[in-house]
Amino acid sequence: MQGIPYGILMMRRFSTTRQEHQRHGKVYHNMNIHRDHLVDRSKAIQIETDPVTDTHNPSPLLHSWRLLHSGFPFSSHLPLPLSIQSWSLPLRKRSVLLVVVEVGADEGSEITMGHGGVDLSESSDADDQEMMDAGNVMNLSVGINVGIDSPREGLEDTESPTDVDRLDEDEPPLLGLNGDDVVRLIVQALLDLGFREVADHLEQVSGVQALSPNIHNLRTAALAGRWDQVEQILPDIEAFKSESDARKARFTLYRQKFLELVEERRYDPALACLQKELAPNISDEPETLHKLTTMMMCSNPNELRRSASWEGKLARQEVMRNLHRFVLPSVLLPERRLLTILRRDLEHQRRMSLYPYTAQSECSLLEDLEFDIEKLPRRCCHQLTRHLDEVWFVQFSHDGTKLASASKDATVQIWNVKELMYKGPKNALMHSLSGHQHAVSFLTWSPDDSALLTCGNGKDIRLWAADTGQCLQVFEKHTEVISTLAWMSDGEHFISGGVDKLIIFWSVLSGEPMRIVDHGTQINDIAVSNDGSRLYVVCQSNIVRAYDLVTFEEILDSYFPLPEKDNVTSMCISEDDSALLLNLSAKNNPNPEIHAWDLDSGTIVQRYLGHKQSRFVIRSCYGGEGHVLVVSGSEDCKIYLYHRMTGALIETLWGHTGTVNSVSWCPKNMNLLASASDDKTVCVWGV
Repeated sequence: MQGIPYGILMMRRFSTTRQEHQRHGKVYHNMNIHRDHLVDRSKAIQIETDPVTDTHNPSPLLHSWRLLHSGFPFSSHLPLPLSIQSWSLPLRKRSVLLVVVEVGADEGSEITMGHGGVDLSESSDADDQEMMDAGNVMNLSVGINVGIDSPREGLEDTESPTDVDRLDEDEPPLLGLNGDDVVRLIVQALLDLGFREVADHLEQVSGVQALSPNIHNLRTAALAGRWDQVEQILPDIEAFKSESDARKARFTLYRQKFLELVEERRYDPALACLQKELAPNISDEPETLHKLTTMMMCSNPNELRRSASWEGKLARQEVMRNLHRFVLPSVLLPERRLLTILRRDLEHQRRMSLYPYTAQSECSLLEDLEFDIEKLPRRCCHQLTRHLDEVWFVQFSHDGTKLASASKDATVQIWNVKELMYKGPKNALMHSLSGHQHAVSFLTWSPDDSALLTCGNGKDIRLWAADTGQCLQVFEKHTEVISTLAWMSDGEHFISGGVDKLIIFWSVLSGEPMRIVDHGTQINDIAVSNDGSRLYVVCQSNIVRAYDLVTFEEILDSYFPLPEKDNVTSMCISEDDSALLLNLSAKNNPNPEIHAWDLDSGTIVQRYLGHKQSRFVIRSCYGGEGHVLVVSGSEDCKIYLYHRMTGALIETLWGHTGTVNSVSWCPKNMNLLASASDDKTVCVWGV
């Protein structure tokens, strides 16, 4: 007798064993279904192998199925729980169990599994796709017994599965990640965001705890200042990375306890803590132990906090944050781990996609950033033609309002950037500086942009007022061509270097040298770190030297001087003082390189290739928002734009007809680039 279709259960296997995937033959199951399983999809339905009839597996085997969909009319009077006896084909990975339950049928009548009651024994791939991409769907014949079981039977009396990564191990959403780890990260993030109830619920339904019980108890006790409980829990924790880390962890906790006891003026227990708990963990650090002992001499809590650099009971949170350095991450996650990973991923995306030169205007967790080359300044907006000879150097002021260029025609031109971009070159020229008798090859703006220094093939350095164009002072001491200049951070001193091998430290106020250093070889370029502490010098001997600007002594360590194989013609320091960009000239090398040196490790971290340089001084610079680009001139009349991190050539700009000697990216307008060329022009590039 055919029964009446009553409803549909669609379930996905949540846990089983790897051996079960490989078994063949009949498998008998008993399924207990409760009303709350049908209402709450987070509930699991228990399926247990019959140990008598299953000859392939003489011991019971528990499977759990997560409810994906139910088509039961919950308002009906069907008695629950249900007890379903079922026979199945071998269970396989990524299976979806679809049960059509019929009522009113004779006992033992065939109940089919299928979509809407249709037998899936002949189902196609399209049907499977329709079934929520179910993968392998099992076809069962079910004999159903409707009866009243104890409400305590079923999942409520069973342990929740604890190995979450067994859930569809090859399922794409996990992307090969460990499911337990993912859940722990999510739980921790929910707690960080203040969703404690949601976090507790996720731990309950997944069977995965963000913290092991011991670590949870330790954290609770330490944050509450229950140090007697901390002492009881610590011996049971065996998840330290090493015995050394175990000692450091104990010291971190007991130090907090000791300082709190001292602050409360409980000197006897504080002394006991020092002798019995702290001393054994720092036996090889007598100075640390002695310093802690002196803390007991502090006359008041404020003095104690200053001496120990300690925040009182508020430091308990910091103690727990520091513990993760000593405990295995599988037991104690680093603080805010998921949020840290997400932030790190965003930063990586920003750097790799060259944000904000992306199709997206905002950086979001919800989509990947995509590089958009159209956002780069690739169009020559203006070509400045006031120079009468080759232009050797160009530089924007720090505030981005002015642009200065130096030429072989012995002049310096200063342009108003705003007027230039809105009204064109005709009315944008602020000053044409004349006074040098020889070609001007270098200039540099003062830190406040009120003045600029110029030098070149003569032996004099000139200081100019930026607002009036008046020559304020002439500095003379070099005996040969002056190659380069650099302001010191106070704006009252500067440094010069030349072919005469001299490095001269000048006072702007007196106009006289403060110190003269014979470097021993021709100076090609110099740069002062942005924090004003170091001077970097590029010389003819293919090395980069460093000087301490406090002592004026050369820095000689495991990194400096930095050696190069080819002649270094110019140098640029990054905004954060972490890297040096060196242009190399190699007459016999058809593939010259620009090297990026990491100043923390003393190593070359990136090489940029493609430009041409064999005879002339070519200059490069960092550019773009966040200095994500490297830009260089070239002897083939082009400008080369590189990805700073990867070294990839992004774009080549055409517009000049002579060697491009110098480039400068506007510090305040990330879509503005200037270039100087032997074709006697300065090009200003925009979007």
